[in-house]
Amino acid sequence: MLTYQFDSSTLSIQESKVEGDYEFRIHVQEEEQHQAMRDIRHYFAENRVHTDVLFYTQIDHGYQVIVRQDYYVAFVLQLFAYRLLTQVAWKDN
Repeated sequence: MLTYQFDSSTLSIQESKVEGDYEFRIHVQEEEQHQAMRDIRHYFAENRVHTDVLFYTQIDHGYQVIVRQDYYVAFVLQLFAYRLLTQVAWKDN
């Protein structure tokens, strides 16, 4: 199981499993976090698989992100690479 942590004073992440995929509700407060989300969206938009990660921008500085199960780790690692997450680790069940 992959676990992660983030700074809850500037970021909110809610994750749920929906019909085999993962849904993330991410709310950011800082401009650099918005830029990170735009960069992550661009990263997944540029690959050959168009249904791997779908982004929906919300009007309340939030993002709804639908992630295919087989791209879950790649998405979490991108959040970490752009410093939206402070820690990522494998945890035994």
